[in-house]
Amino acid sequence: MKYQLEQIIYYMRENKVHSAPVLAALEVKNAHQGWAHSKEQKEIFTPFGPAGVKYATCHGIVSENEAFASREELAGFLSLPNDAISQPDAKPTNT
Repeated sequence: MKYQLEQIIYYMRENKVHSAPVLAALEVKNAHQGWAHSKEQKEIFTPFGPAGVKYATCHGIVSENEAFASREELAGFLSLPNDAISQPDAKPTNT
């Protein structure tokens, strides 16, 4: 697993950047994931969903490919400048 319990991860939810500590982690492995074609087969061959690692946060479940270790890493993935993702503690300034 890429991230540890209680590590802060960053991810997008509803077009907003969120960060939260990892509360739980689950690694799903499926022996016959490619065999599932119909809904019934998917329920049999992939009862826990597609293979991969999932992290639980206070905002819900985040798959490993949606999680990032820092704001800068997330901004790079989104092809944004690092300062485009605001700090949650940032206070507006009067200009």
